[in-house]
Amino acid sequence: MLLKSELLDIENLILLALQDAAGIAGPTLPPDLFRLRNLCEKAMNNWTTRIFSAAKDHVISRYVLFHQAGITQLSDRVDRANPALPAAGKSLFIQEILAELEQLLQFLRQRCYRFFDLDYHVSAYTVRQEKLVIAAYLDQIAASATRGAAPELLSLLCADVEDYLADGQVSGLSYRRLAKIDGLLTLVLDELNRGDAATTERLVRILFKRNLNSHRFANWLRRHYQNRAGEPENWIAREADALFDIHVNPDDRFIRELPSIDEQILPWLRLQVTDAATDPLAAYPGTDEQMRLVLSVPQFAMFVRVFHKNGCFPEQNAAAIMRFFIRHFTSKKQGRISIKSFNHAFYSKDQLTAAVVLDYLQRMVAYVHKVYFPK
Repeated sequence: MLLKSELLDIENLILLALQDAAGIAGPTLPPDLFRLRNLCEKAMNNWTTRIFSAAKDHVISRYVLFHQAGITQLSDRVDRANPALPAAGKSLFIQEILAELEQLLQFLRQRCYRFFDLDYHVSAYTVRQEKLVIAAYLDQIAASATRGAAPELLSLLCADVEDYLADGQVSGLSYRRLAKIDGLLTLVLDELNRGDAATTERLVRILFKRNLNSHRFANWLRRHYQNRAGEPENWIAREADALFDIHVNPDDRFIRELPSIDEQILPWLRLQVTDAATDPLAAYPGTDEQMRLVLSVPQFAMFVRVFHKNGCFPEQNAAAIMRFFIRHFTSKKQGRISIKSFNHAFYSKDQLTAAVVLDYLQRMVAYVHKVYFPK
């Protein structure tokens, strides 16, 4: 099934209108613009009829993508003609044509969202319009530098966005990438405009989750944690735990050529946490090789048995596994676990203990779903 396209008629009318515009003097608009508006309106009505016709999805998909690409290329072609028409009326005429073409693209995006390609580059006209919106966001962020968050962090965010837009004007910016920038800046502004003072740590988590993987942000994070490593109560360990709990989607990388921010920061941060001065194990009693658990011996032994029976250990010798755990861990009430009591608990089938262990496991499953498979 072939679907007729009005794109050729629109293109021919625009090219003719551009020729007519060469003789314009003063801020007037040629009659071709009104014919173009009527033709665009007719095209949108026809598209609605055809898109909801009995045509197969693959036919509709090619139809929509053909028009999306064709209108974008036509818009850029008209945009390049702008410098050749310096008079005020001519420039206004070009802007009106570009606005009509943008309206066609937005119609396709909103009405044909199933088939519209969000990864296709936007027109040069759209880039300019979006840059104005983003510039307003950046001005608000820069003006909020005294609201509690680190000014340097806000400055680097603005610099990253400006660099990204500059690079994108050369390589092309997609609808998806522009939406990502808009979403990120909106979240940051919402945080800065909260009733209570915005904190650096909350902003860090927002930028981390949205995978701002620039060298600026990664280097700032390293300096930030190094400067605060000496704070009491294992501050860096708590902040590290917060970052470890954040699921970062690698497909959402702000800069595609660089690794995700978690790949750049978490291995380094893990080394900082295990430093003697900030080692979270130091808060536990016992030797350097032992950690105290909040579990009882029966609960601990049942956990080990569950792990053992489900193939979590390469060692198959249960006695060797038990010796390892009683050597490196202490229970809730016992500073030293005997092999006899652990062995007895290991093979026990006490249902009360099993109920406690099951509750822990269910909470673990819920945590995994929440952090790693968010809805």
